[in-house]
Amino acid sequence: MKVKPWLKFEPSAWLSDPKLRSCTTSERGVLIDLICLAHRNCDYGYLGFKNDADGVRMIAKCLSIARRTLAKCIANLIDMERICIANDGEMYIKRMIQDHEYACKQSTNGEKGGNPTLKPDKTIEDKTKGDKTREPKRSYGEFNSVFLTDEEYNNLKAKYGQSKLNTAIEVLDTYIASKGAKYKSHYAVMKGNSWVWERVAESKGKTQSKPIPSIDPDVAEWEAEQRRNNERSEG
Repeated sequence: MKVKPWLKFEPSAWLSDPKLRSCTTSERGVLIDLICLAHRNCDYGYLGFKNDADGVRMIAKCLSIARRTLAKCIANLIDMERICIANDGEMYIKRMIQDHEYACKQSTNGEKGGNPTLKPDKTIEDKTKGDKTREPKRSYGEFNSVFLTDEEYNNLKAKYGQSKLNTAIEVLDTYIASKGAKYKSHYAVMKGNSWVWERVAESKGKTQSKPIPSIDPDVAEWEAEQRRNNERSEG
């Protein structure tokens, strides 16, 4: 089920939940921001960050919140069971995962006429269970726009090296953030000989000085715009 750019929100539940009402205004504000992060993440409901110093630092940077304030709010939200911790230490919002699994199940039932008893299918339950065990993706780049699993990241690192991978992530992250581009798999974009690696080679001085034309029209247009901006700033 494709995740929509918006999410459902039930004001009455938000205002009547006793545990949520016992949270401070700051903690509820942080929770709303975390819900937005979890909604944007490829692994729905998961924040893409672990409950450690690095994870809090990255979230604080992403949300423009003081790290110490954020750490205190997250600790209290965990105590109030608004945020949960997976076995690998990654933070997630349980209610979002439950709602998403229910929506996926309803969508599948709708394709069969809305009554799952008409055509019993155990794969519905198996599919939702499989989503829980899927390896979570982490965000990379200055704008946190590139998402890769640990396995995908390590594969790219082994193939291209840490330095080139950092540059490739920077290229793709900047392009996605500036153009609002969407890809089904960032790993697929970076795995082959795509325009990303052409730009990496160009930045490392391993290609001719003349810019390499991209096979992607949108990318080519973006690069031309970047060159024009650079020329104006130099002028």
